[in-house]
Amino acid sequence: MNRLNFSACLLLGLLSFASASHAQSLVVSNFGSWNGSDATVLGFGTGPVAIETFGQTFKAPTANLKLDSFTFWAKDGSGSRLINFNGYLYEWDGNSATGSQLNTVTSSHTIANGSGFTAYTLSFGGILLDASKTYVAFAEGSGSFLFSSYANFARSGDSYADGQFVAYNNGGNLSAITSTWGVPALTAGTDLIFTANYTQAEAPAPAPQITPVPEPSTYALIGSGSLLALAALRRRRKQA
Repeated sequence: MNRLNFSACLLLGLLSFASASHAQSLVVSNFGSWNGSDATVLGFGTGPVAIETFGQTFKAPTANLKLDSFTFWAKDGSGSRLINFNGYLYEWDGNSATGSQLNTVTSSHTIANGSGFTAYTLSFGGILLDASKTYVAFAEGSGSFLFSSYANFARSGDSYADGQFVAYNNGGNLSAITSTWGVPALTAGTDLIFTANYTQAEAPAPAPQITPVPEPSTYALIGSGSLLALAALRRRRKQA
């Protein structure tokens, strides 16, 4: 490769790197539809009035997005007890979690009795999502609560068009989440208050289009051809 071509390739590479290093972020949230105190959903936990899995279905708003994190708001409802839960991300088929688990986040929190709502963020580390599919991000606490301990999650009415609040009492069995979920009396027409943070995935860099630079031997051939053409033209003029 000659110096000119090498320099052009290096410049294109630096420009591509500079563009990729400034990845755009996007936030989707219905937090603004909530006043910060009421419209809560009770009973995430264990015991006779609690349910072990709370989640929100959603879609990536555009193509080529990676999900970095998903945040819920919750507070203790049973009095300063340790609440352990895992956060999960799955595809959603309209009735249940489906396919392979995309990511999991283990969290352990103690929420003081009487305190206000606290944000709990599930960091998914940049999972590339398909904009044509629906997903579910959920908190699941099978077997990890003290008996009759529960939390209250913040929710609103139908404030998000591309998903809804979903819940399931999976009886301590995580594998049951692929069965049909259903607590319609609790979840119908509502959404959990959430914030989803995305980053634009890096698009593949186009192949550089380099115009070949003629080698010196090519210039010599072009020059020889030009001289021959000029000589032929002069002969024609003399003959005329």
